[in-house]
Amino acid sequence: MSGAGVTRAVTEATAAGTARVRVSVAMKLATLTTAVLVASSLALRVLNPFGLPAPDASDWVPHLWALAALTLVALTHTWAPTLAWSALIVGSTASALAVEGMVREYRALTGGEAELVLSALLAAALAVPPIVAAAYATSDGRRPRSVAAIAWGTASLVSAVLIVGLVRRALEGERGGIPAWAWLAVIGGLTAIGLERDLRPAFGRTRARLRAGEAAGARPVAAFSALRVFVDELVPGREAGRAEAVESERGRLAADLHAEVLPSLRRALAEAEGGGTVERLAADLRAAVDEVEALLLARRSIVLEEMGLLAGLEWLAERTEDRSDVRVEILVDGGPAFPSPGAAPPARPPRDVERAAFRVAQLALDNVVRHAPGASVSVRLAADAALVRLRIEDDGSGPAIDEAAAARGGRRGLADMRAEARACGAALDVGRGDGDTGTAIGFRWPG
Repeated sequence: MSGAGVTRAVTEATAAGTARVRVSVAMKLATLTTAVLVASSLALRVLNPFGLPAPDASDWVPHLWALAALTLVALTHTWAPTLAWSALIVGSTASALAVEGMVREYRALTGGEAELVLSALLAAALAVPPIVAAAYATSDGRRPRSVAAIAWGTASLVSAVLIVGLVRRALEGERGGIPAWAWLAVIGGLTAIGLERDLRPAFGRTRARLRAGEAAGARPVAAFSALRVFVDELVPGREAGRAEAVESERGRLAADLHAEVLPSLRRALAEAEGGGTVERLAADLRAAVDEVEALLLARRSIVLEEMGLLAGLEWLAERTEDRSDVRVEILVDGGPAFPSPGAAPPARPPRDVERAAFRVAQLALDNVVRHAPGASVSVRLAADAALVRLRIEDDGSGPAIDEAAAARGGRRGLADMRAEARACGAALDVGRGDGDTGTAIGFRWPG
């Protein structure tokens, strides 16, 4: 698929995902109701207006579950609504049970009837989880209105009967029993209806993808791979995000090829078209092969990652001098180029900043090789853990760089430099060198 085709596919998939994950009114209302319940139960426990005994560690467990559920809802409501709905049901149930426990504590403390306010709060708290579960069971709008009405009516009637029984048992100081299990069963049944609606299509799409792969001759997938496919189908936008990441990596590879391989191929083409010697043509082609191998073996990463930015720039200067007539001098500001024997190595900048600075130097030297062959280049570096100052300046006699013209001509060197600098929070300066000759590229971090 072409780059434009991949981009179009990503856009279409993302648009489809956006339609699926639009937060519904039902979820907004359920989230608000659950948040009010969680806040009320937590306030009762913290403020303790009824003079309950000091809570022990186990008394805080339902509140922690409820707070964790609300956090999960905040993180997943836009991309995983099934998970968000499940968290809402768990959070509201935990808070309702917390309120029920406080009513029993008050009854045991006073030995008499519970406060009317506390009893009313318990009834309201016990009503929230079935309401949230019923909202989830009927939230997609695809079920007939008669089914939705039956679900709401049944949930309301059964929950009302069970809530009366639960309130009475709490006022009598009793725990659990059949009403509690039946109440949980109603919540679980309504939740199962919603989960069946959400999971069944994802299961179907997963089976279709796996069968298509097997029909194409692919090996049967392992259980973990099948689970990953199922999650891709269940969570809207995951597949689109993965395609977008692939496209981004392709762009990165294109930039690497542009900076490291194309210069040698261009020189080889110029030698062939200009009637150059076979030896020179072979040298340029050999250089291109070496550069491809360097990409595959991550040679640049080994030098840069293990030895630091200065070592990477020295390797880059040696490679440039070996493969062109450009001469490169490296100057180090702010300290010696190498620490003295036995001294601690200097603190290094963040790795992403080092990679970006190296990349800018790589692209700048490539531009000199292409547009100012035979020029001399000075690479001046000042770097520590808090800053990086890099300046690449040549003494070529060419005109000043016209970035707009370069962009129109499809030359992406400067654009890639700016993208690298921007990605790590650095700034890039492009101008003339000393004496208004040549070109100077400046990399500054922080920008």
